[in-house]
Amino acid sequence: MFNGSKDDLKKTDITQPAIFIHSYVCYELGKVRRPDAYAGHSLGEFTALVCSGSLSFEDGLGLVLERARAMNSACSESDSTMAAILGLEDDLVKKYVKILMILILQILIVRSSSYIWIF
Repeated sequence: MFNGSKDDLKKTDITQPAIFIHSYVCYELGKVRRPDAYAGHSLGEFTALVCSGSLSFEDGLGLVLERARAMNSACSESDSTMAAILGLEDDLVKKYVKILMILILQILIVRSSSYIWIF
């Protein structure tokens, strides 16, 4: 279990369940009182549902596994990729995006600290 390669950890069908389990364990370890509200974004929504008691851990994990498999299947059916750009100024990212749009990109969503761009 702990001997996977970095390439294995980049696979969405491995990464998503691992992140879900890690998030849930962090919640359980830090649980002192029941919060007034739970929230999550994207994959984190499943953790929020489980932590709030709306879903069992097993059901949440099952949904995350199915989501990961579906995303993996969708990505493998076409020549596509997803990447995170970290640590660059917004202006520089915008410059590179314009170049990439001319060369190869068809759809791109960029989320910065202050706004979301959709190209």
